[in-house]
Amino acid sequence: MDVVIMPMMKAELEKMQEERKCMEAWLISAESALKEKKRMLSEYKAMAKLALDLQVEISPADGGYDSSSGGDHSGEAGATDGGHSQ
Repeated sequence: MDVVIMPMMKAELEKMQEERKCMEAWLISAESALKEKKRMLSEYKAMAKLALDLQVEISPADGGYDSSSGGDHSGEAGATDGGHSQ
């Protein structure tokens, strides 16, 4: 009976080794794809943050422009109040 079992076990072992090789190749491929997806996600997150930062710079809550870079200077020295002085 051992004579019959040995070739069957050998064939099963060879099959399992081949399956292991296929699984290892698949895992390497999946790992590479996952690294690429993570890299792309990181890149997209950086783009989204940049877009949000630009949007905030372009349209702040005070009316559509960044008042620190220009705008209404009526409170500055020498400014007029529409021709009415006290």
